[in-house]
This record gives sequence, structure tokens and C-alpha cells, in this order.
Amino acid sequence: MPGIHILIWLLFFIITALIFKWNKTKHRPAPKFFLYTNVYHILLFYFNAYYVFPRLATRKRWPLYIPAVAALIAFSYYFEIFLLQLADSPFQLTELNHRIIFFPPIPFIIAGIILQVIQRRMLAEKMQKEQQAERLATELNFYAARSALIFYLNMMTIWFISKAKSDLLEPSLMKLSDLLRYMLYESGRRQIYRG
Repeated sequence: MPGIHILIWLLFFIITALIFKWNKTKHRPAPKFFLYTNVYHILLFYFNAYYVFPRLATRKRWPLYIPAVAALIAFSYYFEIFLLQLADSPFQLTELNHRIIFFPPIPFIIAGIILQVIQRRMLAEKMQKEQQAERLATELNFYAARSALIFYLNMMTIWFISKAKSDLLEPSLMKLSDLLRYMLYESGRRQIYRG
């Protein structure tokens, strides 16, 4: 998983660097500004995904998550203006440029939410599979124990029949043979067929 994250962020840096290179406008931000904001957006992504979302995106606290996201976006706006000044950029803060600074954090917050939703779903599916495997193992153990009990009861029955020298001895031995075959070769299978 960390390898995928690293690959995605490398691609992100490459794409933003190419966009900056192709942008030939006179008052574009300094290269340092792109570096600072990219690092900040990555930190914002992880802060939302692994700190804010897990603590506030619950049934009881969900109404608190929306104001928290709004606060993150507002903080990001003013923090990016600060980064712009720190980078000593000739970039002019026009109305359009205010929008350029305001909107970029939003996709990173949404990406953090998507990541957490996917991880939660994967964890729930894993737990469900483990519970199913545990139930199946319990069921198999139950049927194995029941089969063993039936086997011992049949052994006792055959012993009594043999003592009485009855004609039922041969059919009883055949049934016992079938039961033994089932216990040895079929009881360990994943599915139990109830007849």
C-alpha cells in the first residue's frame, strides 16, 4: 500500500511540474509556491483521511465533520496565501487567482474521504469472511463430533448383534463401513449436505 501512495504522489508532482512548465503567463506563481502547496495538499490529504475523518465521520459525530471540512478549506485558503508570500511570487491576487487558491484543497479532502470509505469497506468484508470461516469450522467440528458419536453407537450395536449371533450382523457391518468411509473421506470437505 505505501508503494501505491508513493507512485501516485510522484505522478502528481510530475503532472503539476509539467502544467507549471507549460504555463507561460507573465504573473504565474514561483516554482517554490507549487512545491509548497503540493506538499501541503499531501499533508492535508493524510490529515483528513487518518485523523479528522475517522474521528468525526461516525453516526454520532457526523454533523461535526462538515464544519470541520469547511474550517480545513478556509484554513487552506489563508495558508496558501501565506505560502504565496513566502515563495516571494510575482503572482497577482486577482478574483480569478483567489479561486485558483481556494479550490485545490477540495479534491484532496474528497480523495481522503474516498480512501477511508474504501478501507472501511475492505475491512468489513475481511471481518465478514473471517466470521463465515469461523462459523463453517464450528459447523464442521460439530458434524465430525456427531459422526464420531454415531460411529461408536453403531459399534456397540454390532457388538450386541454379534453376541446374539443375529442375521443383522452383515448389513450392520456394511452400514458401519459406509459411515467409516464418510468420516474418513467426506467429513473434512467444506460443505455438509443435510439429508
